[in-house]
Amino acid sequence: MTGTIFSSLFPAALKSAEGEILARGQASVDVRQQSIEFKSDFVPLYPIGTPMIITRLLDNDEIHQFSGKVYISNKHLMRLVSVEDELLPGAEKIYCCEMSLSAKLLPPRSGLLSFLQKGKAIDITVTSVTLQQLEFLATTEKPLALGEEYLLSAQPQLPIADTLIQIRRSLPAGASTSYTCGFAALDAAGERSLQAFMTDYTQKNAKLF
Repeated sequence: MTGTIFSSLFPAALKSAEGEILARGQASVDVRQQSIEFKSDFVPLYPIGTPMIITRLLDNDEIHQFSGKVYISNKHLMRLVSVEDELLPGAEKIYCCEMSLSAKLLPPRSGLLSFLQKGKAIDITVTSVTLQQLEFLATTEKPLALGEEYLLSAQPQLPIADTLIQIRRSLPAGASTSYTCGFAALDAAGERSLQAFMTDYTQKNAKLF
């Protein structure tokens, strides 16, 4: 096992070894047993030992492939063992939503917020990142206001220089608050660096076997 992230239940497709889709349903992975279990209203029957494929789906796109041999097969369930997995393009859309990276928010270099908070930094934990937005947890005396802009300082955790972000949504999360923010000024080079980071992070943390 090379990764640490897996979902207990996720949308999935059952496929033959040749790639033919046989059924759609839900699947769960048992990392310790190196197995995967597929469930649906109807599952075709196959002999024990038959090579099969189960893929994790995101909006009907296949993002994570699991190949193994049939161990249990009945009309509602199939379990594969001796499973190997392969991450497919798009996997980072799910697996970069389960992270914990330390970073800081700094006031922008100009404007009223910069004047009021000069020299102050806010410690945050980044929990999700895409090319369009990121989510983080923060504990502050006063909630961060929607629409406010900050400089995200996240190197070396994220391979982008101090980047301007804007608070879009907030949600209480215990003693902290979860914030969703958009990138206000991420250039093409920053997008390429972020995409490369997301792909590398997924390979290191989401590959299970």
